[in-house]
Amino acid sequence: MQGIDTSTLLPEGTKVQVKNKRGVVHKAVWAKDQFRQPICLHTIEFKTVSKREFDVTTGKMITAWVPLEKPIVEEVNYSFIYTY
Repeated sequence: MQGIDTSTLLPEGTKVQVKNKRGVVHKAVWAKDQFRQPICLHTIEFKTVSKREFDVTTGKMITAWVPLEKPIVEEVNYSFIYTY
């Protein structure tokens, strides 16, 4: 996975991960931050979320990507976005 910076404008359809959610970029627009500097905001539709569970047969924690019942659309700051 690779992080992005303030000037990265991801194309529509790019697969991304933000914290424990995965989805695709719907649009990206230029905006101003609190210091009036240009940054890129991405609108992302999240479709899956990671769940951690304890596997009693192996005694280990496992992580699985589970589809969301209803997709979530959020506008996300560049600092949390990772491409995969």
